Amino acid sequence: MGPSFSLDDFFLLDLSPRNKSLPDVSFPRAMTKYINQMRREKVKPLAYGGYFEKRNIYQSPLFKSSLPIRDIHLAIDVWTDAHTSIYAPIDGTVFSLTYNNGILDYGYTLILEHRIYDESFYTLYGHLGASIKDLLRVGMNVKSGQIIGQLGEESENGGWSPHLHCQVILNLEGNIGDFPGVCSEGKRSHYKDNCPDPTFFILPK
Repeated sequence: MGPSFSLDDFFLLDLSPRNKSLPDVSFPRAMTKYINQMRREKVKPLAYGGYFEKRNIYQSPLFKSSLPIRDIHLAIDVWTDAHTSIYAPIDGTVFSLTYNNGILDYGYTLILEHRIYDESFYTLYGHLGASIKDLLRVGMNVKSGQIIGQLGEESENGGWSPHLHCQVILNLEGNIGDFPGVCSEGKRSHYKDNCPDPTFFILPK
């Protein structure tokens, strides 16, 4: 999240059914209200969490109904103010830059490709703002610490409270510009192997 923040600026936010103080967040605006309330109470600007967290919001009537239910989150979310800059955690190349403009989709979505020796892996950044179109292009090399976008407002990020969805992906499985951000219980093992915990890339060292 860049040099403006330290580890003390982050607090862990639980949006799972285990959190007994969590109100009904079946709709994004209710979730936004709760997250902002927690940020005020903690007096910290950055709420984070969600890796492999089961969330009731994905059972909201706002989502297209499908079976089996996909309600296990595959990434880390960082909730903070719109227009906050996002920085590349490591060197990479812009693999895709897409506007997924559906309701409760990713909005502006960046996927970077990273290579270690002869192997590639990917990081996905969702819910970005339109300014990313002026910063990056497909095939561009980016360096660790380089600004790669800003958080989008609700009007451009799929309708969510401003936040970053950061996901590590070992195999894109043929996807370009998009990748599942939640999975069903039956796919838990598959996605656990393919989408390792990205917390290392989010929190200051």
